[in-house]
Amino acid sequence: MVRHLNLLPPERRARLRRGAFVLFGVRIVRLLIVGLGVVSVGGGLLIVGMWLLTITFSGAEDAELQNKVKEYLQLRAEISEKNQLLRLVNELGRDRIIWSDQLAEFLEAIPPGTIINSLTGDSRVGIFEFSGTALTRGALVVFEERLGQLSWAKSIAAPRQNFLKKNNPDYTFEIRLRGFGVTGTEEND
Repeated sequence: MVRHLNLLPPERRARLRRGAFVLFGVRIVRLLIVGLGVVSVGGGLLIVGMWLLTITFSGAEDAELQNKVKEYLQLRAEISEKNQLLRLVNELGRDRIIWSDQLAEFLEAIPPGTIINSLTGDSRVGIFEFSGTALTRGALVVFEERLGQLSWAKSIAAPRQNFLKKNNPDYTFEIRLRGFGVTGTEEND
């Protein structure tokens, strides 16, 4: 154990004590200033680092956003194209004639022994034409009467040559469909 003896006069001791307190206070203030400086520099470095990260990742997000916008515009164009195609198909479906419905009724009207060689239908103008050979002229007359009774037939056109031969006459008929005018546009009956 080492002991120190202080033989200084009391005023000098008080002054040294006060000087020691001032020196201690200055050291604490310096330490606080250095600590605040270190914290400030660390905070500044942290802010700069965050700013750099924001710039780096916002560029990547902008590129990703641009890609998503581009994909959206492509999908929107495809949807518009599909909708236009759907409208076109719907328009075509609205104006079309379902020939199978007419043919079922038409086949019931054909007299026995009558042969059909060709059938054509034009849904744009509403005309159904067919030709063939019948057994007799009387069978053709019956056929023409039956055609006039078809629910979808507006008018029947038959040339006079159909009835010139008595046996095995060749014939041609043209049926105008209901719902079509003279120019081929639909009309309401």
